[in-house]
Amino acid sequence: MNTKRCSGYKGHWACEYPDNMVPVEEFAMNQGYCRKCQSFRNSIREPKRPKHPTNGRNKRDWKHSYAISLGGKRGTPEWQSYLDVAEEQFEKEILKDVIYNIAPPFNLARTKRKLPKVDRPKSIRITTKKIVDPRGYVYIFKDHMKSDGLYKIGASYEPQKRLDQANVWGDFESIYESEEVADCAKLEKEVHQSLRKYQVKGEWFNVPKDIAINTIKELVNESFNYAVTG
Repeated sequence: MNTKRCSGYKGHWACEYPDNMVPVEEFAMNQGYCRKCQSFRNSIREPKRPKHPTNGRNKRDWKHSYAISLGGKRGTPEWQSYLDVAEEQFEKEILKDVIYNIAPPFNLARTKRKLPKVDRPKSIRITTKKIVDPRGYVYIFKDHMKSDGLYKIGASYEPQKRLDQANVWGDFESIYESEEVADCAKLEKEVHQSLRKYQVKGEWFNVPKDIAINTIKELVNESFNYAVTG
């Protein structure tokens, strides 16, 4: 009988073979410990792993399942990008659980007016998401769960949808949306550059509201590239 020494887990052996020499067929694939020691290891480590707030699955398994549901395939060059999307979704669901179960109730419909939307073709996914219509709006959102003067400045072809998504993890109100422009991502980038001295992180800016609104208006007026012709 072919045997192999089991390394155990942190000085503990669940296999209990003499001198820890275990039959080869009882080893877990590509591991230095046998299946019994692997089960012991998992029983110790599993409770420490992050869990999904509603179904209780550990974070790694949930992310893999979610990535596969989006069309990702393990071992492909695009697999990591699908895992990155799954990571973002996992964090959103954690935040949603915190907000609805810990934070006090808040108003999810502060913005009463209907926000604009660009009717455009759906994006095409080849290996990455390809935007076929860059039209849209640059918006300013205020999260009332954060300090005064802190605004989220972003771009979207459908600000209402973006607002609804944001209200999963905050108490958002749309303060301003630009007129429809030909390339909202380009305008967003230039707005961020113009306001960089106020930038806190990413799309978050600690800036007076009037300065943020006037900066967007000025950039739209200065650039012919932003015009949307009828």
